Amino acid sequence: MAVCYDCIVVGAGIEGSSAAFKVAQTGKKVLLLEQFELVHSNGSSHGFSRITRNAYSEKCFAALTADMFKEWKKIEEIGGQTIYVNTGLIAVGKKNCPTIKAMIENLEHFGAPHKRLDHEALTKNYPDIVYSSDYHGVYDEMGGMLLADKALSTFQQLVRKFGGQIREIGRAHV
Repeated sequence: MAVCYDCIVVGAGIEGSSAAFKVAQTGKKVLLLEQFELVHSNGSSHGFSRITRNAYSEKCFAALTADMFKEWKKIEEIGGQTIYVNTGLIAVGKKNCPTIKAMIENLEHFGAPHKRLDHEALTKNYPDIVYSSDYHGVYDEMGGMLLADKALSTFQQLVRKFGGQIREIGRAHV
């Protein structure tokens, strides 16, 4: 018997699994397909952790981070799992470093919590690291890590919780 789906997502990595969850959450009938076993190391979604932050030098990425942190909190609440661990993050470079300058500009533009770090602040706050006197940086208060494997499995569990189906070890033929 043929089954009709509102949406078929090909690839059960973090992007595919999160997309399938969002579709399933709306009540639509979704199928998530994965060519390998759900837990595998053939793609880029496996592993313990990934860094996350507000401090991006690219404005297009910096613009997304406020919503990103809100969404991770929602996923943690719905899935009952801790996925995001706030550790803070420092980015350091020479005073004329365009990347650090752009990060600070973006943090300020989007109102993200941060602290500028001149050489004295770097030395005081991070005494185990020795910086040249021409270095400065920024502390991103929301920087931290995402527990990647846990995030992936949580999305997949939520796909099923909201009525979606997952099929693994098979290729999609169009």
